[in-house]
Amino acid sequence: MPAAQTLAAGPLAVIPFGVAKRDPTPWTFGKQLKAWLVAHDEDLPAFAKRAGIPYGSLHAYVTTNRKVPSDRMQRVALATRIPSDYWISGKPYPPPAVYSADAVEAAWRRLQALPDDLLTEYLGLLDDTDDLRRTLELRRTARGYSAPRGPAPRP
Repeated sequence: MPAAQTLAAGPLAVIPFGVAKRDPTPWTFGKQLKAWLVAHDEDLPAFAKRAGIPYGSLHAYVTTNRKVPSDRMQRVALATRIPSDYWISGKPYPPPAVYSADAVEAAWRRLQALPDDLLTEYLGLLDDTDDLRRTLELRRTARGYSAPRGPAPRP
């Protein structure tokens, strides 16, 4: 009788194909803010002054991963024009496009361009999530697809 093979050496060995490697350094607030500063060509002292946060405190939040108090997180959010939920999310930089100042400004311009009757109806949809979902489903069906696929094609 042949010798027993161990699972690791045998034909049934488990090989972790397709397993994503984890980033050994998570996206802490400090790492996120450093990436933002580089992307916006701003240094930490200038940002601290602009945000109204003492440099020593901000430096500690960035380098030692000290917890950022909510009032100071709001100052960071205002100074970067990125909501505070991104800064506490641990997500990599750059943040999702929905957080970018350009996307918010573009949405604002498009809302301002709507006639009053459409704006009122649109804002009413935002008040009722179920109505919004039904309306979007009808729109997708009319365009020939049923599952959400991101932005609709431009005519």
